Amino acid sequence: MRIRVALALSLAVPALVAWIAAGSVPGAVTGAWWVPAAAGGVAVLWLAWLRRSVVLLLVAGGLAALGAQTAATARVMVDVSTDAATEGEFPFYDLRDGGIPEPVPPYVRVSGFVRSGWTLDEYAVARGDLPDQSAEPIAVLIPVTGSPAAGDQTKGSLVTPGESIVVVRVPPKAAFDGNTPTALQGKTDTLDPELLRTLVQVQGDVGQIRAVLVDTLAIPSRQDAWLELGLAAIALLVAMACGFVAAAPSPES
Repeated sequence: MRIRVALALSLAVPALVAWIAAGSVPGAVTGAWWVPAAAGGVAVLWLAWLRRSVVLLLVAGGLAALGAQTAATARVMVDVSTDAATEGEFPFYDLRDGGIPEPVPPYVRVSGFVRSGWTLDEYAVARGDLPDQSAEPIAVLIPVTGSPAAGDQTKGSLVTPGESIVVVRVPPKAAFDGNTPTALQGKTDTLDPELLRTLVQVQGDVGQIRAVLVDTLAIPSRQDAWLELGLAAIALLVAMACGFVAAAPSPES
């Protein structure tokens, strides 16, 4: 009985380690190959020692690997959704005082003037297909700067080299007042210079402007985070059950 319990519990250890590590260094854990490999390795070690129940232990190892990877993702989602709901948790940058410094944090809250004179719609299309622009877009890209728009904005958002700018990804029906600063928060990402040229007009060299994408739609909800955690728990419980059964003594002949 002790061996059966030890096997079952050992399959959950990598998931526990991944959960704890994801709270400290999420970038090194989420999507890392060693997380599922460690869980699968535990099952392989037990298989080498028991020399039986090959199918059950392989299934247990696969489920434990899935549970460990999902647990790491769930921890990040829980932390991010909690920080998003708490004032002051994300690093805050006022574009009137400067841009987002290097290295760019994974999640930020920025304040600036939304330049809604030009926007870029994003559609869900398969690779190689053309978007159906008669359908509603899934998101809209809008530039945000440290100064309000001036002059005719129908030809694009005019910015000058050295001006702080981010491009936000927002819901298609989001509305903003471009004359007052707006605070937005989201996940950061690099921005293609060609995409920046599409959204803004630059007085001078566009290469002198460093823009950051802030995706407001990439913040997970509390419900999604707990759902991910529930899936991890189910995978681990089934893996532990398989391990418990696999370690049962062989029937006496």
